[in-house]
Amino acid sequence: ASAQSELFIVRTEFDDADQSCSTWQSKEVEGVQDLCQLIGDAEQHGLTSPTGKAYIKRSCTETHYIEGWYSDSSCTSLLETSMNETTLMNRTLACSYTSLYRSYNTYHCSQSFTVARWSRYEDSSCQIKDTTLPEEFYALDFCHQSQTGSFEGDTKSQQYSCSSSGLQRTFFKNSNCTGSSWVKTDSAVGNDCADSWYYYGHVKLDSSCPFDPVSSYACVPFDITSLGISLASFWLLAYHV
Repeated sequence: ASAQSELFIVRTEFDDADQSCSTWQSKEVEGVQDLCQLIGDAEQHGLTSPTGKAYIKRSCTETHYIEGWYSDSSCTSLLETSMNETTLMNRTLACSYTSLYRSYNTYHCSQSFTVARWSRYEDSSCQIKDTTLPEEFYALDFCHQSQTGSFEGDTKSQQYSCSSSGLQRTFFKNSNCTGSSWVKTDSAVGNDCADSWYYYGHVKLDSSCPFDPVSSYACVPFDITSLGISLASFWLLAYHV
């Protein structure tokens, strides 16, 4: 399948003392907006699900960012934590303190990017998807930014885009995806099925990676850090705005 555009939700983080959200510290993608995304086996995240699976859906109102965890692929049946707490989180879009990140944050909805989607597979020909782990959705050419050297190699930003070989990740010295850079080749995901030690199995792009050799210089895969942080939110679900 060819790549297409999707709407993403972007979170901007500020210092824990910056109550007016005046100076940003980092900019990250939360995920695809209004998509019911498979996260994998529920028990891996400390949940009990009647289907054995967990799904996440992120959406927005005019004033709030909403994130919920569900047991079904339509994202209609909410899951509960082991402490019988709801997995539905509701945060204001405007500047507010978020206990999950221990900082002030704002959310920006309906940000359009071309999406690259890939999966892990159980077999060497990539015919049977490994549904114990998440489906991956990457916002191509979005610049993941940090004011400090928080990325690998003391770099301040990273970007996901396409090359002739598929999807890769590029790290940059500067916080706006400029300056000296290097490509993390071992985290690449190609258009063809391949065994990846980095992802502990066979991987392949589910949507082809569009590549313009004139305007593109690197191919980049999505970092699962944001997802990992989101998974940790199960233990902080008491936060509501």
